[in-house]
Amino acid sequence: MKRTFSAATIAVAIVSAVTIGIPAAAQPLDPHPSISEVQLNPEEQAPSHPAVTTTNNSEAGEEPFAAWGLATPPGAENYEVNQVSDEELDPRGVEGWQPTPDPQDEIVDGQMRSDIETVPEDFSDADADRAELAESALESDREISLQASPRCSVYWPSWFEVCGSIRAKYDSMGGPQSFLSLPKSYQLINPDGIGRRSEFVNGFIYWHPDTGAHSVSIPVSVVWQRHGWEGGFLGYPTTSDMALGDQWFKQSFQGGHVYTHNTLPASQASIQGAIYDKWQSLGAQNSELGFPISDELTASDGIGRYNVFEGGMIYWTPQHGAHAVTGGILAKWALQNFERSGYGYPIGDATTNEQEELTQDFEGGTIFADPNFFWQPFSCIDAIFRIALENSVVDDFDFICSNRGISLTTSDTNFFGMPTVDDVVATTSFPQLRSTNRTPANIGVECDLREPSSISGPLRSGAYKVSKSVHLCFGQTEPPTPTKPLKVKWSKELAWTIANTLPQRQIGAVTLQVNSLDLPGFTFTVDSRLQEDKKFQIDPTMQRMVNTVSDPGANRSKVVNYDIPTRPGTYFVEVTGISLKIPDWNYNAELNGLRFAIGRYHCPQYRYYSDLCEFPDPVDDHT
Repeated sequence: MKRTFSAATIAVAIVSAVTIGIPAAAQPLDPHPSISEVQLNPEEQAPSHPAVTTTNNSEAGEEPFAAWGLATPPGAENYEVNQVSDEELDPRGVEGWQPTPDPQDEIVDGQMRSDIETVPEDFSDADADRAELAESALESDREISLQASPRCSVYWPSWFEVCGSIRAKYDSMGGPQSFLSLPKSYQLINPDGIGRRSEFVNGFIYWHPDTGAHSVSIPVSVVWQRHGWEGGFLGYPTTSDMALGDQWFKQSFQGGHVYTHNTLPASQASIQGAIYDKWQSLGAQNSELGFPISDELTASDGIGRYNVFEGGMIYWTPQHGAHAVTGGILAKWALQNFERSGYGYPIGDATTNEQEELTQDFEGGTIFADPNFFWQPFSCIDAIFRIALENSVVDDFDFICSNRGISLTTSDTNFFGMPTVDDVVATTSFPQLRSTNRTPANIGVECDLREPSSISGPLRSGAYKVSKSVHLCFGQTEPPTPTKPLKVKWSKELAWTIANTLPQRQIGAVTLQVNSLDLPGFTFTVDSRLQEDKKFQIDPTMQRMVNTVSDPGANRSKVVNYDIPTRPGTYFVEVTGISLKIPDWNYNAELNGLRFAIGRYHCPQYRYYSDLCEFPDPVDDHT
């Protein structure tokens, strides 16, 4: 049996509200008193904010920016890029909602709207009946006061009133049909005693006399909450959400901006000040950086600040200002541990030098990057199929994947291609395929997605030795048939290390070691050459070296010595290509596009008692 509660009771509350009055600070927003001014309980009147529930969507051990192929700066290991649930990323309103056409002024069994329509989730029949009586009371109040338009409204089945400028904003968005859905609070006073808010199923509307009324979604509110709501540096919102395409949204505040991506990979981030200005000057989301995916974070020394973006980072320091770090330069800086390395902070923007290399100056030196180096993690399987399709390869083939190129070898032809953004981790449809129980047999897909850089280092072991570790994915495809498309037969990981050592002033040594390749009868060969670091050389090659290894392990490494010129200068060893043969598996592939330096070293003029050549710290290893 339904409880008896009439619109007359509601009307008495309205009349009483006129006698009680409204705080002066609320007058510009809600000059007409509402039931809520009389019926608020102490908790609703308290100057506090709602606790927006956050969700940690990261898997245990997963780095926060892995989906974008970005390394984690020191101190950001526990940062959460996405703190909302899948449902909160796609909020829905009440489709087809309409106000009650002729609300009852008292509860009559069988004649209430709740007896005819299904009450939406999160509300009970009792809530719906109370809302219908409130609708009737407000309608009567308007007739008594001769108002042309309402100052407060109730939206069935929610019995909470929405008033004044907040109501006007809510109605302009479509009311309950908007993403906010239905109200779940009366108008509340914010902790500053000036602003007001109403809470809804899927968000809020905030009002302040200086900024007006603006909606705030759940994804935006989790960022606003962690920065202290309007009491923090962001202040009050000055706009509502603005759609930027591809489910990206922007909302501006008095002290900054919040960007959210409401689909996978989801993110919520704030950005402000000098970093925001720098990003805007580079083209904002239309630049190589893309959208921000982190708040402005404090660097490990407590001085620098940075934001992480889809395609890189912007770092700011009081000494050097704000500078973007992207691509291969970011990959190299990250491998050296960002600002904690000998490079320190960036002091300028990246430029292109005469050799068409990307260069960027840091406090401790210059980082060079090869524009032909694809620094993001990518799917080897996606890439080989794409390259095969582009080159009309219809036969089975052997393949090797690296960040510097991909080789496809058929029975009579070798094809070379580069990874592209179409192959990156964030968009690939392939899972990460890594076997936990590796087998020497030529079966099973053991590798596909790799780390952000397949060439790590340079690792400086004192002034006389530098090494690099390389991880490759190689394998074979099965022959296609009219009924079966091209597919991978097997793939394996090849991990190897190459080092350049300076034991004497006139002698250098290149050491090759295969770390993990327990296969029958393989032959792995690395070609390299010695070069002098001089401009405008017709042929910079001074000496060629060939290292060949047939067994894994440190005690099976191969050392090849080379002669260092006696004249002073800067020299480096550069890898120029690799090949791998496994006769028992009929595998034979080469990757001549794999080129990288193993660190530059400086040599004095040779004399009998002269100093040895030395690798500087940090190591310069641009190719």
